Amino acid sequence: MCSSDLYGEEAATVVKATHQLTNYATGGALSLPDFAETIIEGLENVTVVRRMQPQVLSVPGALIIPRETSAPSGSWLGENTAGTPGVFGFGDIKLDPKRLVIESVISRRLLDVAARGGAAVRNLEAYVVKRLREKTAVNEDAGFLRGAGTEFAPLGIRYQAVAGNVNAISGTTAAQIEADLRSLPLKLETANIVVQAGYWIMPPRTKAHLATLRDAIGARIYESIDENGTLLGYSILTTNQIPTNLGGGTETEISFVNGPSIIVGNGSDAEVRVSIEGSYQSGAEHYSLVQRDRKSTRLNSSHGY
Repeated sequence: MCSSDLYGEEAATVVKATHQLTNYATGGALSLPDFAETIIEGLENVTVVRRMQPQVLSVPGALIIPRETSAPSGSWLGENTAGTPGVFGFGDIKLDPKRLVIESVISRRLLDVAARGGAAVRNLEAYVVKRLREKTAVNEDAGFLRGAGTEFAPLGIRYQAVAGNVNAISGTTAAQIEADLRSLPLKLETANIVVQAGYWIMPPRTKAHLATLRDAIGARIYESIDENGTLLGYSILTTNQIPTNLGGGTETEISFVNGPSIIVGNGSDAEVRVSIEGSYQSGAEHYSLVQRDRKSTRLNSSHGY
């Protein structure tokens, strides 16, 4: 005798569907999930400044670099004619490293469970340190590119450019775009800067747009972008650190930089400090690491620019 003879075909069907994996209360709780041995890391903006061959100096404190601002000019003179002496002008550049800190506080229980294989990342502490280093590089690059130059932040490349070297676009046609682009290296050459290693800095969408520009007969204007990643003979570095919503809309910027003209002052290398004592501040509140059984991992560095 089968179940359908006792309870009917419809009743037997209901019993079969009562326990299922997709329902937590009726069987799903009996299935244990498994964790992969890897974790999908967060995506970060690409860093560019330290890739442009800058000069890197060790700066334990503030560093004053003297520089010449003007020099005497010679003149062609006739016989028995006295020349007019000129004078040198001098100034300085001050590198004052700014402090960059990034910190993470994690439950010690989570770290212990992870170490025993109870979490997706077994060496969670090493993973945290690795990601803090990566985040520090991204934050540093953002400051080098567009830092506001306040008391505690560096002045970025964008705001170190003299006013005469900051131009609005003349138009959106291919001819106008090319004229604008060619004017940027010319600005440096006109200022007697020998461009040893020139770099374009732009967001990815700008590079993509330039690569699609075509002339009147349909040929690509800047084939070198796809061929070797250069524009007008200079390397292109793309990063999403350059905003694409300037002017309250969709405007952005393109910068042209001679990499060796950049001076980066390393005040201190990245230092990792791990503590299970003391306290940490979150907002206006202070919390005890001991009482809350937490561990603080802090990465400190300082850089001038």
